[in-house]
Amino acid sequence: MSIDVRQGDKYTLQQQMIWSDGRAIDLSQYSSITFKAVKDGDSTAIITKTCSVIDSDNGMVTVSFEDGDLDTVGMYMVVWVLLNSINDDQMTIPSQGKQWMHIQSSVYE
Repeated sequence: MSIDVRQGDKYTLQQQMIWSDGRAIDLSQYSSITFKAVKDGDSTAIITKTCSVIDSDNGMVTVSFEDGDLDTVGMYMVVWVLLNSINDDQMTIPSQGKQWMHIQSSVYE
């Protein structure tokens, strides 16, 4: 799955956290969920945002992009980092394959 946005966009993205078999992840046991985007070919997270859980039973979260978050055009690998509230274990989504975000040039240039 790919997320396509324009340079300079500001909006709230809604995403469902799912297991590799397509079932929704119950988020009630996670203390935090973080969105991270790493520019293709690099290892440093360019975008790191705390997510809000909007429906824990169905694995639904939102992440809000603000000024400056989506300013650098390029392809980014996306991971969602879930921190377990019971034992502090960390899990990243997707667990198989990759999710990409493409920041395209602004239409206003």
